[in-house]
Amino acid sequence: MHGYGFDMAWGGWWMVLFWLGVIALIVWGVRMLTNGSPNSGRHSAETARDIIERRYARGEISREEFLDLLTDLESAEAYRKAKRSEHS
Repeated sequence: MHGYGFDMAWGGWWMVLFWLGVIALIVWGVRMLTNGSPNSGRHSAETARDIIERRYARGEISREEFLDLLTDLESAEAYRKAKRSEHS
């Protein structure tokens, strides 16, 4: 004779695994849509200076452009700090 206890327990576990898989796929899909890729969150703290330095290192901009961009960036940072201190 076959009892329902043992067979039903396995059926319940398969249902739990199925729904966990569905939830995991939904979470993965949302992360892919919002971040663009699974690893993109690691580079979200990249600063403007990091980008300028990387472009210079790759040869995308000349030394003169690099220095001009750094000067502009430092001027903008100084301006933001001055504005913040005015509001404090």
